Amino acid sequence: MKKAVGILFAFALMISVSLIPGKAEAANTYFESEVVRLTNIERQKVGVAPVKSDSNIAYVARTKAEDMRDNNYFSHYSPTYGDPFIMMKDFGIKFTKAGENIAARQTSPSAVVQSWMNSDTHRETLLNPAYTRLGVGYAQGGYLDHYWVQMFAN
Repeated sequence: MKKAVGILFAFALMISVSLIPGKAEAANTYFESEVVRLTNIERQKVGVAPVKSDSNIAYVARTKAEDMRDNNYFSHYSPTYGDPFIMMKDFGIKFTKAGENIAARQTSPSAVVQSWMNSDTHRETLLNPAYTRLGVGYAQGGYLDHYWVQMFAN
């Protein structure tokens, strides 16, 4: 009986631990989707067409956010991948015009979008009518706690 209880406990522990990353990924995906939604609300306010969420660009943006977290930097230039335009091309993203917004330490999608809207250069990128596609990446952890990346393309 003790052996059966021990096996059952170990199995339950294994299942609960394996679910934790899935929950974190789901939260990250929600945060990323919410940034796209809030971005489109801001674009709508000024009469700019919405951007479409692009899962391929989102993968690149998430990779960039994780790279900043894992390698302790905060910059448009990645020591791993180079500038955002080279990175997007290396990941197979086709575009003729692209832009990137990055942010750190904001704890929610609304806080990060508001932060970008409060900055002239970030707002200009976010509201640029030339961009039709958007990928958002979010990574938690590292020395800045929260890393956000928006990658825009036409």
